[in-house]
Amino acid sequence: MKASVPLAERLAANTSPAVIPGLERTRSLLKLLGRPERGLKVIHVAGSNGKGSVCRMLESVLLARGMRCGLYTSPHLVDFNERFRVNGVPAPDAALEAAAKPLWKALKIQEGLPDGRATYFEAITVLAFLFFRRQRVQMLVLETGLGGRLDSTNVVESPILTVITNISLEHTRILGATESAIAFEKAGIIKKGSALVTAARGKARAVILRRFKQIQGASKAACVALLPNKDWKVLSQNDEPEAGFQTVELRHLGVRHVLSLPLLGAHQHENLACALAACKLLAPALGLSGQDIAEGLAAADWPGRMQVLSKRPLTLADGAHNPAGARALATYIRDLRGRRNFKRCALVAGVLKDKDWRAMFLAWKPLVDRFFLATPPDVRGLDAGEAAAWLRSQACRAETAPTLPAALAKARHWAGPKGLVLATGSLYSIGALLKNRRVR
Repeated sequence: MKASVPLAERLAANTSPAVIPGLERTRSLLKLLGRPERGLKVIHVAGSNGKGSVCRMLESVLLARGMRCGLYTSPHLVDFNERFRVNGVPAPDAALEAAAKPLWKALKIQEGLPDGRATYFEAITVLAFLFFRRQRVQMLVLETGLGGRLDSTNVVESPILTVITNISLEHTRILGATESAIAFEKAGIIKKGSALVTAARGKARAVILRRFKQIQGASKAACVALLPNKDWKVLSQNDEPEAGFQTVELRHLGVRHVLSLPLLGAHQHENLACALAACKLLAPALGLSGQDIAEGLAAADWPGRMQVLSKRPLTLADGAHNPAGARALATYIRDLRGRRNFKRCALVAGVLKDKDWRAMFLAWKPLVDRFFLATPPDVRGLDAGEAAAWLRSQACRAETAPTLPAALAKARHWAGPKGLVLATGSLYSIGALLKNRRVR
């Protein structure tokens, strides 16, 4: 295949298109490549919502400390190389191509092995290990893709730290139909001797803590299981979206902090609590100071997460992609409309058909005056006409547009300069908007 073909397309052409849980293919591919994941110091992060934000916070704090830090996340918003960051910068094409060079032969050999070819995401994960090993990062912040136990990132044997942000119903056909079942899958990243931070609650929390205890045995690895209003509590906050950041005063594990965070919304407070607990566990070994933590968090911007696109009308983009994320966004809209007199509120959405999209729209329904819909640029995208028809059956005003940028333009025109516009539905939808961004 010609080298002029983008790397992502070549990977797709040389791997299985299926989503097949399991570590066998990833392990066999890594073995063929000399186990590049070994020797990397890893912070492994899983969870239903917020794991990308927590990863970004940790990356930013490590950079403030002066460490050479890698960050692996998915999916990307605009460019494939965003998935692989070193020192906050997406991988250059040449560096990623160089890292991928031995991968092609290994994928060819793998075709003849009993487990067959790696899937697309498995190959990307192996590429990440090759890339970050070549880049000699001092720490790799590694986000799981789907679940945890059988996710291809879970080949890491001894992470420095594991984080499980929270648990909610998602990918139920793969991960299980209950929060307890999903918690068991997420808890699969727990390793003997590795510390754990989690903000999971209820039955999911019990599953995770029981699994941690079973795995640790005689190990003295630390576990910080955060409960709101007990282990952490927000004392005050100042969140004005036009400023692009919020100031949060909180008491966390007995210590008062006043922190700036360029991530908006009360749902980020739990993510902040997770990241802060992780930093406190890492501090002795890495020499993290309070100043490193504060400076790092203040620089932890993350595109597509309550991102301000425009001030007139106030236009925010948030990649809420499941009912829990939709409820968090709804809470933010309710709070914002309670404080501000917006003339109209429009919501632009492109959702995926394998999500509980009806529950998502029902969370937004009481707070939105009109919906503007488009089909996301993904094979799993729900047809905008189907979504609009269902919304109309729920007595909502809904319009469609051929593309998400067109839907956003219609919404902004309808809302007017004194309105509020939210763009959401999935990270794929937000990526499409950012890629074609014409908002001023």
